Amino acid sequence: MSIDKLDQSTSKYEANFPLSRLPILSSVGTIAFNVFNKFYFHHVAIEGRDHIVELDKLGEQGTIITGNHPSIAATITLFSALLNASRTVPPDKRHLVMPHALAKQELFFEPLGTVLCAAGQIPTDRAHGGTVYSPAKSILKQGGTMVIYPEGTCSDDPLKYPEPATAQGYIANRTKHRPEDPKAIEEAVADALKNKINGRYKYGMAQLAIATGARVVPVATVIDSVKHGANVNIRFGEAITAEVDQARLSTKQQRSFTSEIMLTIAEMMADMRGEKLPDEVRRQILAG
Repeated sequence: MSIDKLDQSTSKYEANFPLSRLPILSSVGTIAFNVFNKFYFHHVAIEGRDHIVELDKLGEQGTIITGNHPSIAATITLFSALLNASRTVPPDKRHLVMPHALAKQELFFEPLGTVLCAAGQIPTDRAHGGTVYSPAKSILKQGGTMVIYPEGTCSDDPLKYPEPATAQGYIANRTKHRPEDPKAIEEAVADALKNKINGRYKYGMAQLAIATGARVVPVATVIDSVKHGANVNIRFGEAITAEVDQARLSTKQQRSFTSEIMLTIAEMMADMRGEKLPDEVRRQILAG
């Protein structure tokens, strides 16, 4: 599918603003996220910040931060790391490191929707993902930073490697607190169908990287629990650029590049855990 065919108009929250507006919220966001980390997690460790703030590349090309998705709390910690990293670069470049993300459209109710929009977050209808490409491309072409999770949803098991989400796992995760509630099961099944949870990674990261020439920085997040008091370790890896001819873009190429990035993340996780990546996990990721 041509990238240009994915450029569709979005809702009133379309992110067609200059990136220079965003630092207004950076201080508040940094403080809030740092406070959350202090009280929610027992220990937070961040490695590889230098891979985010390569000054010679900031502004020349956009950056896509791509990682595994163990929990919402871990995502807040990732955003905190990016906001803190933005404070280490010259003031005129800080807005280039501030994170933007694709957030499910259900979060954009008022007044939260206005706040999320002002912070540069993009509402996503996961059943019709093409509607996010115009604002996402705009951000990257301005040299900004996007956070994208190819898993498409939080892992059904946050301790697992970043395997493609399956409908069965998605439904089990959504109903784990109400496993025998018919309404909860029905809603989870409907959402799995709507969001196209089918055992494949989402290829939006690859499409955007190829369309804009953005560098992709893999990030591995390892947590030992999803409960309060857990330990979280985040490692940013070296940037990777897609070597694909946009004019000959194919689903196979998107899948291959996505799997390459996710395999890099899984290998980083294995190294952080001091273990070898299981062959079965490697095969599942390459098939994603």
